[in-house]
Amino acid sequence: MKVLVIICCLLCSFSIFSHEWQEVETSKLPLIFKQISWEKILASKNYKLEWRGEKMVSYSGCGEDFPELPGGFPCSFLSDEFSEGNGEVYPFDASGGKIALKISKENTKIGGKAFLISDEEEKDREEFLIRAFYRKDRFLSHYFYKNKLVIFRWEGKGQEKALTLIYIASFDSRGNITSFKRLKFS
Repeated sequence: MKVLVIICCLLCSFSIFSHEWQEVETSKLPLIFKQISWEKILASKNYKLEWRGEKMVSYSGCGEDFPELPGGFPCSFLSDEFSEGNGEVYPFDASGGKIALKISKENTKIGGKAFLISDEEEKDREEFLIRAFYRKDRFLSHYFYKNKLVIFRWEGKGQEKALTLIYIASFDSRGNITSFKRLKFS
């Protein structure tokens, strides 16, 4: 819970960010791909994982000063606060809602757990459209949502990290990148 409080405080201070997503030039992609371990991130989509049973948890929205993310990704999932514990239902948070969640039994090659995240409508259809991957330090590395990959860059030491960049890659039906954008925080 301590990490979640720190993240919420950091998000509240993010009123300064480029309000527009910037398209990244194709010539800059190789350098960015190297910095973010692109191949490892892409490979994570095909990891074969065993999942714990489903549980309902409450989540918090991001607020108006934070950019809207594909799939309506909630800010309370920017760090892994849910994999510990015995599957209890967390108290309802009026600023968000309830969401269905499955957590991997083992750590991934990225270092942390993976989540399958749904919402009430998707839960009824037994669909989990968001597949999120966490680093060893329990901060969100990236997530997949439909034809999009969203990648997070963090800076700082220990549990006091600040979100510095978000990348969004969009893919066509063959898996080719159709767009690569970034949003920089200052």
